[in-house]
Amino acid sequence: MKRYWKKTIIVIAIFLSALVLLQITGAEATKETSKKKRKRKKGKVTCIICHNQLGKEKAAWVKQWQESVHGKNDVTCPACHGGDPSSFNKPKIEGTGYIGKPSRLEVPEFCARCHSNTNWMRQYNKRTDQLSQYKTSKHGKGLFQKKDAQVAICIDCHGKHDISGISDPSSLAHHKSIAETCAGCHADEDYMLPYGLVTNQLAAYNNSYHGMIIKGKVDGKNPSLVPSCPDCHSPHGAKPPEVAEVHNVCGNCHMQTEKYFHQGEHKTALDEQNQPRCIDCHDYHEIRYPTSELFVGESIYHCGFCHLMNSKPYLKGIRIKEAIENAEREIVKVEKMVLSLQEAPGLDVMDLKETIQKARRNILEAIPKTHSLIEEDVTKHTDRALVLTGELQQKVDNMKKEFVTRKKGLFAALMVIGFLICFLLYKRWLLELKEEEM
Repeated sequence: MKRYWKKTIIVIAIFLSALVLLQITGAEATKETSKKKRKRKKGKVTCIICHNQLGKEKAAWVKQWQESVHGKNDVTCPACHGGDPSSFNKPKIEGTGYIGKPSRLEVPEFCARCHSNTNWMRQYNKRTDQLSQYKTSKHGKGLFQKKDAQVAICIDCHGKHDISGISDPSSLAHHKSIAETCAGCHADEDYMLPYGLVTNQLAAYNNSYHGMIIKGKVDGKNPSLVPSCPDCHSPHGAKPPEVAEVHNVCGNCHMQTEKYFHQGEHKTALDEQNQPRCIDCHDYHEIRYPTSELFVGESIYHCGFCHLMNSKPYLKGIRIKEAIENAEREIVKVEKMVLSLQEAPGLDVMDLKETIQKARRNILEAIPKTHSLIEEDVTKHTDRALVLTGELQQKVDNMKKEFVTRKKGLFAALMVIGFLICFLLYKRWLLELKEEEM
C-alpha cells in the first residue's frame, strides 16, 4: 500500500512539473511571438491603422503627423497621447497611461515634457527654456495666472499634428509666415476686443520697409535678415518692449545706429524723460525708410513735432539735412556726367565709378551718425563726399577735353590721310596718262 502511494505521489509530482514546464515554455513562446510581431511592426503603431480606417479628419491627422517634424523624427502618437500602441484593444484602458487630448490650459506644460527636457532635446540641438520664457510673457501670464484659455499657446503658433521646423517654409512659425500667424489672433477685432488691443499691426507691418523686404519687394535686400514679430517681441516671452528697452531691441539689428544714439542728446533725454525712443521718430510697426525730410516739419515723427521751429536743435537738424542733401545732389550730378562719358568710344570710366561708390559710402556712413546729433561727425563724411565729387568733376572735364582733342587729332589725321590718298591717285593718273602718250 505504501509503495502504491509513493508511486502515485511521484506520478503526480512528475505531472505537475510537466504542467508548470509546459506553461513556462508556452509563456516564453508567446513572449517570443509577441516580440516577433512587434519587430515586424517596428516604426508602426496601431493608432495609425485605426485612424486611417476611421477616415476624414482622423485620417488627416495621420498624414499631417507623418509629414511633420515629429513624424520624421519617429516621435510617435503615444509620446504625446500615451496609451498602448502595440495592441488593437482600446488604448484608453487603465494602466496604459493614455492622456488623449489635453485642454488648452494644459498644452504648454504638455509640450514641455519633452521640450524642457535637456537630456532629450540635446540630440536635436534645441533650446529647453521655452516654457520658462512663455510664463513671463503676456500670453503665459494670462494662461497660468488668469486661467485664460483664449491666449496663444504652442499649437496656435506651431500647429497640432502638422508641426514643422521653423526653418521649413510651410511652418506657421517660419520667418516669412509668422506675421500672418500672429495676425490670426491680433488682426481679429472680436478676438482682441476683451484685451483692448488694436488690430492694425499686420497691415502696418506689410506697409513698412521691413514688411516690403520680407515680401521680396525691395531689390538687393535679404528677407531672412529682416525682423518680424518674434524678433522685436521675443518668440516665447512675447510682450511689448518697455520704454527703456526699445533702443536695445532695435539695436539688435541696427548696431551702429544704437552706438551713435548712445553718444547723443536724445539718449540723455531718454534717460531723464523716457523719450525720444526709436519709435517716436520711426513708428513701430509701420516703419518707413527714413529720409532727410524727417528733419523738417511739425508732423508726427518729424523733428518739429517735439522741437520749436526756431530752436537750436531744430536748426541743427536743418543744417544736417542740407549737408546730406547737398552731397547727394552732387553725387547724382557727377554720376550723370560719368554715364555720358561711358557712351563715348575709347574712354575707360571704371575708376570714376569706383570713386562715385566711395562718395556714396560716405553718405551711408553719415546717415546713422545723424542719431548722435553731433553735426561735425556728420559733415565730416558729407565733406569727404563733396571733395570726391569735386575731384570727379575735374577728371570728367579733363577727360572731355582729352576726348575733344582726340577727335580733332583724329579729324586732322583723316584729312592728311585723305589728302595723301588723293595725291597718290593723282600721281597714278599722271603716270597712266604718260604711258598712253608713249
